[in-house]
Amino acid sequence: QTEQQVTVSSGESFYIAPYTLEFNGSVAFNLPDGRNIIRTVIKVYDGKKFLGELYPRRDFYQDAQQIVAVPAIKNTWLDDLYIVLLDWQNSPAEKGTFRVYRNPLAIWLWVGSLVFLVGTLFLVLYKNSTFLEMDEST
Repeated sequence: QTEQQVTVSSGESFYIAPYTLEFNGSVAFNLPDGRNIIRTVIKVYDGKKFLGELYPRRDFYQDAQQIVAVPAIKNTWLDDLYIVLLDWQNSPAEKGTFRVYRNPLAIWLWVGSLVFLVGTLFLVLYKNSTFLEMDEST
């Protein structure tokens, strides 16, 4: 796992191998349920190839006076990328503090679990089958 914490201004980029991440500003808005949302836009590049945008955010629950960070997640066959918005400042210039995690090969944990589950189901369903019976004469 690779972990990095950065503070960047809007328009600035930072790097966590093999990705270049660009902070492209944010928007703040209120929802009818009493939440104040700060949602940021992070553009993700692999080299010069644009992979998409991620939207980490912070939800502030007015009634409970509680902040909840909602990470943005990008899953691939090679790794998982998590971006958490830790802090946000709008003055004098827009800045965001992010913690970024890159977990290589994380999807293979799920694939391995699926193989284990299928194998277990196979044994349970076919436990009385002649396919699994051993010859008792040997």
